[in-house]
Amino acid sequence: ELQLEKERVNAAALRVRLRAGEVEAMSKVASEKYEAGERALLEAHQVQSEHQARLRQGHPPSQPPFSPGGRGQEHLSLAQQRLQLDRELDRIQQDLPSGLVGLLSRLQGPAAPSLSAVGTLATTSPPCSQPLASLGPSHLHAKLVLLRHTAEQDRDFLENEQFFLETLKKAPYNMTSHSA
Repeated sequence: ELQLEKERVNAAALRVRLRAGEVEAMSKVASEKYEAGERALLEAHQVQSEHQARLRQGHPPSQPPFSPGGRGQEHLSLAQQRLQLDRELDRIQQDLPSGLVGLLSRLQGPAAPSLSAVGTLATTSPPCSQPLASLGPSHLHAKLVLLRHTAEQDRDFLENEQFFLETLKKAPYNMTSHSA
C-alpha cells in the first residue's frame, strides 16, 4: 500500500515537473512576445510623435496636403503601421496558449478577479475595438504574470511532494512494514 502511494506521488511529481517546464517555456515565449510588443509600441509612439510634430509645424505652402511628399503620405504611413501592429498583436494573441482561461479559473487569491477579467477581455473583444496601447503590453504582461504565478505554485507543489517522499523513505514504520 505504501509502495502504491509512493508510485502515485512519483507519477504526480513527474507530471508537475513536466507542467512546470511547459509553464516556464510558455513564460519565456510570453516574455519575448511582450518585449517585442513593447518595442513595437515604443516605435509606434515615436513615429506618432514625429508625425504630430510635423503636423504642428505645418507643411510648406508650395506642397499641397495630399501630395506624395505631404501629409497624405504621412497619414498613409501611419495607417500602414497601425495595420501592421494590429496584425502583430493578433499573431501574438494566437501564439499564446488557448488554455490560459482555464489557468485563470484555477488561480486563487485576491488577484484572481482582475486577472480573470483580463483573460475574458482578451477572448471576448476584438482587438480593433480597443486602442492598441491599452490592449497590447498590459494584456501580455497580465498573462506573463499569471504564467509566472502558476509556475511558482507548481514549483512549490513539487518541493512539497519531494519532501513528502523523502519523509516516507526515512520513516521508521517504513522499515518495520517491509520486515514483517
